[in-house]
Amino acid sequence: MSGQYRIVFKMPGRGDEKFYYRRDSEVSPDVTQAHAFHSADSVIAFRDRFRDEYKQCAVYIEDSQGNRLFERDTQPQSETRDNRSPVWFSPDDLESHRLGYIVRPGIRPDMGRCWYIRSSDFPNLVGRDIESVFGNTPLEAVERCRALWGSLAQPIPHPLREQLDAAEAKKIWKEIEQIRQGPGRRRPGND
Repeated sequence: MSGQYRIVFKMPGRGDEKFYYRRDSEVSPDVTQAHAFHSADSVIAFRDRFRDEYKQCAVYIEDSQGNRLFERDTQPQSETRDNRSPVWFSPDDLESHRLGYIVRPGIRPDMGRCWYIRSSDFPNLVGRDIESVFGNTPLEAVERCRALWGSLAQPIPHPLREQLDAAEAKKIWKEIEQIRQGPGRRRPGND
């Protein structure tokens, strides 16, 4: 495809006002002063360089009729895997009872990275055709779960509660043993 191309800058806080690349990193709001590129490869290379240099600006290519061009070349790769781990989340009102919800990480096309709660995690909801609840944070997912499913979504104790309780008891027992043994072996001259 050949023709005349120009590079357009849109600056934040300036509305729809366009600035056109002129020469030597100068810009002008006057379209008649815009530098005309005749090669698609060179205009794309310049556009990519300017996008790296001026991250706060929207930088794109227009043809002589004002149509945006070559945008699909720079679409970001959509995420397909999420390496975050599921978490057990306890809202403030349930923390003293040691109850909470299992919240899993996920990726949705409309939200990007998010957190969700599956309806199949609750015995009262198993077998029902209910969509999972999504939120941008674990707290938001839990709040939406409680609002939508109400008492059907009963919180559960931490899945590793026994192991955590045993580890905490072991730590406390170790501290008691250290207190009973005293400051350790007495050395001569420390009296």
